[in-house]
Amino acid sequence: MQKVYISSTYKDFKEYRTTLISLFHKQLKGKFELCEIMEHMFDDGSSSTYVEECVAAVKECDIYFIILGNSVGSYPPNESRTYTEIEYQTAMEEDKFIYRLQLENIDEKTIDDPVKHKALRDSFEGKHVTYFNDEAELEGIFLKSLLNHFKEINTENPYRGMNPFQIEDGSYFFGRELEIEKFIKLILTTENERVFSVVGDSGIGKSSFVRAGVMHRMLQRK
Repeated sequence: MQKVYISSTYKDFKEYRTTLISLFHKQLKGKFELCEIMEHMFDDGSSSTYVEECVAAVKECDIYFIILGNSVGSYPPNESRTYTEIEYQTAMEEDKFIYRLQLENIDEKTIDDPVKHKALRDSFEGKHVTYFNDEAELEGIFLKSLLNHFKEINTENPYRGMNPFQIEDGSYFFGRELEIEKFIKLILTTENERVFSVVGDSGIGKSSFVRAGVMHRMLQRK
């Protein structure tokens, strides 16, 4: 099972990380293993014990995400590099599969360390960088990136194998054949962006239905 490491500063991306971890456990658990070092270390730069843990986790991972916003983060004691720098440099030295995700609109006025921040951005030059504007966009990028490593998805029936559901035969939608067919036709034949509404009672499975359709659309575009 491939291991995934998400490297980012904690305080400014706490909600973003929560969203990605939730998505991971709902959609990708069982296919990938997520390293959640930061969520347990409560990094305030006051301890050096976590540096070794972070480095070890990066070395063990297969897929490494670095998410850069307005901050480069804190420094471990007696270190000239931030936690973010240490993790990223380790990932490059270990030749990990790296995804570089960067906030589109960097607020220069709120950058915690302009020199370090510029150096980190400069290190991205010449490499593929994916930009995001908000939490929802980052979530979509994260999922799509990991789908590139997930070869076991059944593209003919995208409703099977989705982890939030525990139904033995793997079929998650009942009595919705016509709706499913219509939805798939819409997302496959619509070239430009459009808004579709899925209406139903609470708990009927609207979000799961849409999520399955979006996943199918992503796979068709690959």
